[in-house]
Amino acid sequence: MADLLFTVHNLITCLENIGHKEALSLLRQPESNEDSGEQEGEQEGEQEGEQEGEQEGEQEGEQEGALKPHPIRPEQHGQHNPACDGIMQCNTPMQSFDQRLTAKIEIVQEPVAQINPYPIGSIMELCVKAQGAETYMWEKNREEMNGEKSNRLKITLNSVEDGGEFQCILSNRYGGKQASKTCCIKVMPPDEDTVYSATNKVALLIGNMNYQSPLVKLSNPVNDVRALALSLRRMHFHVIALVNLTLVEMQNAIRIFCSMIGHGAYGFFFFAGHGFSKDECSYMVPVDAKEGFTCDDCLDVPILLRSMDETGSALNVIVLDKCRVDGSAVMPPIVKQKFQEKSNRSVVVYTTLNIANDVKGKENGLFMQYLLPHIESTQFTVTKLFEKVQAEIGSNEQRTDLQNPEIRSFLRENGRKLTDCLDASFKEDYVHCLQLWQKLHCVEAKRVFRMDSLHLEVVVDFPPPVLSNVLTVSIQLHKGITEIGKAFIAKVEHEEGHEVEFESKARNDTTTETHIFNIQRFRHPLWLIVQLNFKIAETVVTREIMLVIGLEKLLIAEAKLWQDISRKNKVVESVYISDSC
Repeated sequence: MADLLFTVHNLITCLENIGHKEALSLLRQPESNEDSGEQEGEQEGEQEGEQEGEQEGEQEGEQEGALKPHPIRPEQHGQHNPACDGIMQCNTPMQSFDQRLTAKIEIVQEPVAQINPYPIGSIMELCVKAQGAETYMWEKNREEMNGEKSNRLKITLNSVEDGGEFQCILSNRYGGKQASKTCCIKVMPPDEDTVYSATNKVALLIGNMNYQSPLVKLSNPVNDVRALALSLRRMHFHVIALVNLTLVEMQNAIRIFCSMIGHGAYGFFFFAGHGFSKDECSYMVPVDAKEGFTCDDCLDVPILLRSMDETGSALNVIVLDKCRVDGSAVMPPIVKQKFQEKSNRSVVVYTTLNIANDVKGKENGLFMQYLLPHIESTQFTVTKLFEKVQAEIGSNEQRTDLQNPEIRSFLRENGRKLTDCLDASFKEDYVHCLQLWQKLHCVEAKRVFRMDSLHLEVVVDFPPPVLSNVLTVSIQLHKGITEIGKAFIAKVEHEEGHEVEFESKARNDTTTETHIFNIQRFRHPLWLIVQLNFKIAETVVTREIMLVIGLEKLLIAEAKLWQDISRKNKVVESVYISDSC
């Protein structure tokens, strides 16, 4: 009787957890005849089932067979009994549920390969990361690869045949199984000219001019940044162009820049300003560097290059238009970096071997004068472009002594150009970058103020910016019955009470254009005080009207570059950007 009750208990458990049909199939599994008592119980059950089947039909025989008692002894509960293997699978109801949970495998990092073909001799590395996975098996063209049993796959591509479709199969002891995405690896034949493309193009341009004493102020950087920004935009780069940044602002700008690059993208960095070299490391000087500054008060180039390289970009271009004078008098950094200026995806260009001269009376610096005529050409690869500029500067005997560029190229793929097309298959990456760029370049909508009694209209507009931290305001006065009129920004105020630097210039008789600088340092909205001076026809009295305009959308101010959220020179985190625009 005890055996029967125990069997019924297990039967109910099976029906609740695995379904009626599966329970019937388990109960009909053949049983071993090791125990004589079990043999007798089995024979009796079979005879009884056969008799019932002959007398009452096939359906009743199946039901009787399903309900036959299994000789499971209570003292054997929890122990292995060959006669009841089928039933013992359901002894603990929660075991099956736990196994289903544990069997789940969630891939958190898919293997990613570059878009363009690899040159012969390249080392290809794929990596997959997952939660719940215990074993890994890599496949090439749907066939298992011998010995590749880790989450990383690293092979040398010595021939075209070494390419193919690679995939990782993940599994665990609970029966969970998951396949990663397939990576298509192509190897470029030696004699084939590859057509390269980029998933995205991002540029960060920094021009520092307004230095504190004893560093002299410079005149060319702002013009170089503005001209280069326009050229790169015509080549479909998302350009962040900034002038006069402090160390913290430079660090945060690089964080945003690197967060926008992404896998397979082109990154372009340009710096114009003061700099120096010390212990084979090159440094960029921010505008807040004071007398007696140290290496820790500046931004070093190896940190920048590493930050760009860690994005998985396809091409990194760094152009440094700064001095490389010996900085032996400058205090060394507290923590010395052990990273060299080497990356198989990077080109580093120094515009001089020693001193970079600020060209007085010229709109652009010397290097930019030679670069701008060629940078948009589809004829030159990246290295050929800078070699062209280097040769032209070197051929001018009057210029050679002043400035001789140096090119450090570590490119594995020498065929890439700044003019390469965007890969349409990576539209999501491009759109994500575009949305972030747009948030950093939001401006107010055009505003129109009408004074009907005077038939006077004032239009305040905000043209698309060239520099990301310089806000341009255009004020146009449409005269009605007035004879003489002028509208301009008399003052710019903000809640912090600091002096706001701006510059106004008349474009014509009715339009004034104002540039508001250092937008990146504003933490609150701005207030424009617009002054209208006019005289009504046939009168001698000049009248004055003041308009107050509030501005909340302030370009790069949205990124809060002023926040010191990291330690010195750690440029690897992202800056939070809100969704409002």
